[in-house]
Amino acid sequence: MLLLGNLAQPLWFMNGYAAQQANRPEWAFWDATRIVPGTVNEFPFFTFLFADLHAHMIVMPLSLALLGLGVAIVRRPRASATFGWFNTLSLIAMIGLLVGALRATNTWDYPTFVGLTAIAFAIAAWNAFRREASPSARVGIVVGMLLLPFAASLILGNLLFAPFTQHFTTASSGIELLHDGARESRIAQLLGAERTTLWDELRLYGLWLVIVIAGGLVLIKHVIGLEFRIQDSARRSGNESLLTIVALGGSLAVLVLIGLWREWSALVLLLPLLVSGTWLCWNLRNYPPPLLLPAVWGTAAIGLLVLVEIVVVTGDVGRMNTVFKFGLHSWILFALMGAVAVPWLMQRALSRLRFGLQFQPTNGAYGALVLLLALLRGGPQHVYPLTATPARLADRWNPAAPRSLDGAAFMATISSATGGPEHALDEDAAAIDWLQRNVPGTPIILEAHRPSYQWAGRIATYTGLPTLLGWEWHQIQQREVVNARPAIANRQNAIQTIYSTPDPQAALDLIHDYGIEYVYVGGAERAAYDTTGLSKFTVLVTSGALEEAFSQGQTQIFRVTEPGVPGVLTSDILIEAPTRETPPATDARHPGKRVARQSVITPGIAGRATRRCWQACSGWRCSMALHCWACRWRLRSLATGAMVVGPGRVSSACLCSATSSGCLPHSACGPTIAGVCSLA
Repeated sequence: MLLLGNLAQPLWFMNGYAAQQANRPEWAFWDATRIVPGTVNEFPFFTFLFADLHAHMIVMPLSLALLGLGVAIVRRPRASATFGWFNTLSLIAMIGLLVGALRATNTWDYPTFVGLTAIAFAIAAWNAFRREASPSARVGIVVGMLLLPFAASLILGNLLFAPFTQHFTTASSGIELLHDGARESRIAQLLGAERTTLWDELRLYGLWLVIVIAGGLVLIKHVIGLEFRIQDSARRSGNESLLTIVALGGSLAVLVLIGLWREWSALVLLLPLLVSGTWLCWNLRNYPPPLLLPAVWGTAAIGLLVLVEIVVVTGDVGRMNTVFKFGLHSWILFALMGAVAVPWLMQRALSRLRFGLQFQPTNGAYGALVLLLALLRGGPQHVYPLTATPARLADRWNPAAPRSLDGAAFMATISSATGGPEHALDEDAAAIDWLQRNVPGTPIILEAHRPSYQWAGRIATYTGLPTLLGWEWHQIQQREVVNARPAIANRQNAIQTIYSTPDPQAALDLIHDYGIEYVYVGGAERAAYDTTGLSKFTVLVTSGALEEAFSQGQTQIFRVTEPGVPGVLTSDILIEAPTRETPPATDARHPGKRVARQSVITPGIAGRATRRCWQACSGWRCSMALHCWACRWRLRSLATGAMVVGPGRVSSACLCSATSSGCLPHSACGPTIAGVCSLA
């Protein structure tokens, strides 16, 4: 699962694309994850190589653990005296804990892996059901081995994480048919939607599809041969089953060739595979788990690939995350299936080969299978790991920087002489070190807001201090459910005004309005804003409104001598957690003006207001929600939220961590937490 790549990389080395990327060394680890236009096509090796602490990476051990417990469900002894009630209850408890953790860590994994858990319970119940003749006993099996344990697991998972789920909301909820809204009729919208081509699908999952088809044909031959043996002679059954799989394999090959030539959708191959896999799983229902479970996993993986070509999650950016997250699930399931199927197929093929002077009809088929499996085990899927790893390791700002577990060590090696005045990272490193050693609590610090994928948010990232706004696009995505765009735009404008306006009082008013206690002026700020606007901070120092707390080179940190109580808040009274029906709040500075859900995305609260709000929301539910979230996310998503929420000293101390307060290009992708602290 972890050590393989897709087939795009070896194809690029063969067709010359790799040679054309001499000026883009990052292509070797990046491009293979952007195959389908408008989507993300990650696979586990890239996820861990890129090492971004996103939810889809953090959740993988939980998802695999849940699948492992599913195997335990299927393989457990049927007799309760052997397995024991304690073991049964322990299994249900562990499943419940993982089910709840999946939902809180990465909700995208919840339907896939909880659904597979339900299938595991169903398989275990069926194994007992088919051995019982009594109707009452069969009803008891369905209830006691399927309905009750699965329901108990779901209920337990929801109870354990109720403090989280009660205060959780997201814009990505529900599904809708994939369609092209630019077309007129509904039929044209559905048929004309952009879907993954067969060529792209083969580049992404070709390895796994070959294993699925090879293993499926062998199992189909076995199932059909068994039926023939029941109905007719053994000699006829072998020949007819072999002819059947040759016909099926040939038909698929022709279908793939025509689909590639005509640039058809991947559905032309995936739908027949899904139908065949479903039929095969049904016919293997009485077989041992080592045969049945890999077939279920492979069929489920194909089903997910079919699903993302038909529907899209409501609120997605196009269909980017739908293809991304469920495609990653498919990869995991394919890999688990392949780990069982490839050795089994190899052993079976080698055992069926018969050598001698007389030609055996099956030798050609099994010999081809052996060669194919040998190619797969040492072939093109290893090209990506071997080429992407050195490229990623070399993707450093300063190749000579020390290699260490300290993620900020490189900054001291980048000066204005080597990185330019905008990237005087050594000065930033010195300022960050000063902040970490001298600033207690978590006061709000203002730094430059830059366009996406630029050097920004670095002070909040490396200190854990909340800032007014990090990466606005992630904030828009995560808070679309509460219509955060107006508040985020207001903050963008406020940052621009504070740094750019030549009017000291206008800047000071905004600083007080947002409860800012420190203003950072470094290389990024001097590159983004004109010197006329920045010079007013010296005027404010002269007037006593600010004081210079740190200075090195071109980098300065100003402390606000008398931080103000934010004026954009509606009130400091406890409110209910917002929902989709929550009406817009009123801007305190403009009583007649309504703003969108301002209660969720307000800046920090200082002094008594902070204590009142925090005390109001620090009951067991909020505390448990923060605790559960922190255990899995290390406060990552909440810290990013703190840069929009901009909490005060007390509240932000619980919402920020030193690892993740900033919004560098790929920082936290966590779901929206609306109302966890309900600061109004």
